[in-house]
Formats: sequence, C-alpha cells, structure tokens
Amino acid sequence: MASTINGTSTGNGGLISTGDDSGILNIQTNETTAISIDASQNTTFAGKVTSAGALTLASNGTTTAVTIDTSQRVGVGTVTPQRKVSIVGADGASGQTEGNSRTSLFLDNNGANYLSIFTSTSGDGGVFFSDNGSNNGGMVYETSNDALYFKSNNAERMRIASDNRVYITCTSAPSATVSGVRLGNPTEALCAFSSGAVTIETYQLGFYNGNGLVGRISTSGSATTYATSSDYRLKETIAPMTGALAKVSLLKPVTYKWKADGSDGEGFIAHELAEVCPHAVSGEKDAIDAEGNPDYQAVDTSFLVATLTAAIQEQQATINALTARVVALESRGTV
Repeated sequence: MASTINGTSTGNGGLISTGDDSGILNIQTNETTAISIDASQNTTFAGKVTSAGALTLASNGTTTAVTIDTSQRVGVGTVTPQRKVSIVGADGASGQTEGNSRTSLFLDNNGANYLSIFTSTSGDGGVFFSDNGSNNGGMVYETSNDALYFKSNNAERMRIASDNRVYITCTSAPSATVSGVRLGNPTEALCAFSSGAVTIETYQLGFYNGNGLVGRISTSGSATTYATSSDYRLKETIAPMTGALAKVSLLKPVTYKWKADGSDGEGFIAHELAEVCPHAVSGEKDAIDAEGNPDYQAVDTSFLVATLTAAIQEQQATINALTARVVALESRGTV
C-alpha cells in the first residue's frame, strides 16, 4: 500500500492511501509531492532543505558524517568545522580533530586518489597529486627543516630551503659530484650549475627564442664556453669585411672610475661606441623606463672581435707591402 499526506489551501488535505503495494510515502503541498520516501527508505526532496539551526547528516544511524553550522561552515568528519569547508581525518582514522592532528582531503575517481591535502601534528603539510592511492607527486611543507619540497614519481625534484636558496634536481650544493642547480646564495655563487661527475661537453644554459637555440653556456673538462649562434646556414650575402682599420681609428677607448664605488675601469662609452660599431651596443642614449628611471645602455665587446681582426689583417697587409718595398730597395742598394 502507498500513502500520501496532502496539505492544500482548499481544505482537501489529509492521509490518502492507494491500493498498490509499492510502500511509498509521499508528502504533498497543494497536491504536488514535496518529499517522497520509498520502501527502501530512500528520500527524495523536490525543493531545497532548510534548517533554522545546524544541519547534520548521519551515517550508520548515529555517526555524524556532514555538518552545516549556523555560520554556514561545512564540516565533513567533524561536528565543529573551523573553516568554510573542513574535511578532517584520513580514511580509517579515528579520534582526530581539526588543528591538532592529521587533516585530510581526498578527491577520488573510482578508488584512485587524485588529490590529497594534509597537515600533521608536527605542523607539516602538503598537497599530493596521486594515482591509485600512491603519492606520486605534490608539494610538502616540512616544519622541522622550514622547507618546501616539490616531488614527482615519489622523488624530490625541487626544494625551497629556509636559507632562501632554491635547489633543482639536487638536495645539496652543486659540486664536482652533485649535479643540479642552486639559486639564491649571495655569499657564494648566486646561481650554481653542475653536471656532477660528467666532464664531457654539457650545456649548462641554453637561450632560445622563436628561431630556436641562439646561444648557450657549456662546460667540458676544465673549460667554460660562451657561444652565440653563428652557423653558416643561418646567414646569407656573406662578404669580406672592409674598412676595418679606418673604423678602429675612430674608436675612443677611455679610462674611468665607477660612480657606485670609485673603482677603476677601462673600455668605451656606450653611445660613442654605438656611433662606430652599433652592433656592440644595446639600448638608446639617455633612455628612461616607464617609471622615469634611467634605462642604461650596455656594451658587448665580443662584437668588436671581427672588426679588430679585420683591422689587424689590413694593417698586416700594409706592413707586408712596406716590407716588400724595403727589401726591393735594399736589393738595389738604394737604402
């Protein structure tokens, strides 16, 4: 038998029973079902559920599974949520409370944990992205070392240590035996790179843009090479350099003192060098940035090598010609 409790504004309400054996209980308003309870005690609500006080949902009859308190905070596994959403206690855990024990959030897909967030009694905390329940990768903060760790495939890949140094693919300072990268150590090398025990040519840094690799810093044995792209396949309209000696005569090498610390220096003034070898200078004279601060010019003297080499060749050709003339004159006895 099925039963219906109907409340209407027309006065036709009351308890209505039907002859079927479904065992369904319907509660209606204005002859529209608001709540339906089937024979298996499954309840369906047609509208929203509102509670004047805290709302709790229980499992196993007596155990509170979900709580929504009067401050609209939601707790799962706790009856006193401390935050807007508090999910407390790992699977199978008991007697745990938010703030002084392990707090866990698991997002599952067919039993496989894809995200877990936890804190522990020691204050350690982390976020793990995992598969099939194993902590394959994630981020962990460890209070004992005051360090933040990043992991993948259950192994540490990077850490931010308490001394503000960042370690990548290593857990200690890069050295002749430890490969990896360390950043942020002003008392030693600010950036340290190591290929460990490897002594064959190794790219320590590569520089890329839309055209691909355009420069690199590499090591091999005991040497370091700083290279910019120069392959013939990248160039066209190649021709010998001329007029280099005349160009060198226009250069204005100077000595100076740096304003910052009064130390001595020697080289070129950027805008003067740009008038002769513009490729050796970046930036514009007297430029300022968007905040009105000086945007200083910079010089790369490596771009002078070709000009100086060509100038030496031109000068040597002149020397050779003069030497030949002297030899010819000497052979005639006129010198």
